Amino acid sequence: MLDKDGLNEANEYPFTIDIDPKDEGYDIKKEVFMIGSENSQVKEYRLRQNVDKGNWDEYLAWARFVAYKGDLGDLYDVVKETQNEAVAKLKADGKDTEKAAERIVVNAIDLETELNAWKLTLKEAKKGIKAYPTTFKEDIELLEKIESGKMELSYNKMNCLKLRIGEKRILDFVVETSEAIIGLAKLERPEAVKALMKQHKTFKKSMKYVQNVFIPLLPDNSVKA
Repeated sequence: MLDKDGLNEANEYPFTIDIDPKDEGYDIKKEVFMIGSENSQVKEYRLRQNVDKGNWDEYLAWARFVAYKGDLGDLYDVVKETQNEAVAKLKADGKDTEKAAERIVVNAIDLETELNAWKLTLKEAKKGIKAYPTTFKEDIELLEKIESGKMELSYNKMNCLKLRIGEKRILDFVVETSEAIIGLAKLERPEAVKALMKQHKTFKKSMKYVQNVFIPLLPDNSVKA
């Protein structure tokens, strides 16, 4: 079911990212961290046009792992600690712990990793946009011609057109949001807070994430009186 703006009911776009074979840590990430769990980790993450809702937390937890460039021993400790916490919680609830013991979750650990995760996300969104045979503008113009009666399109093709427009809107949102967050990384914390307020409309659908996750990672060299 599509709304009048051409968005699908769940307002989602499928993202799939995996470790780059050119990554220096590729073999270790695959053979040490992901042994037996690749099928459950490398999957579609259906992202919404709102970073504060849906699967964004799960996606970013995986994107940080894929984009991580630091010491893999430190990363191993982070992943194992998260897995152990998840297993302990499930055991206390009397639930199966097998998947939790394998699942890789990397919470926000440092600015470099967070920034790399967003750069990767930006790259994938741009790749997604280029994969379409038509541009967003061309689709909108076609939709306008159809709605004005200048052209006809079957019901199924019309729905496909609206779905395509909706998916491109989500990808445009991901590009805009990624670029805005990457821009904040150039600032210290006080300046980033000011930028957030100035660009509050841009950050409207990522506000909680930016406030509670990204900005705390930024340096703060301000002198308190």
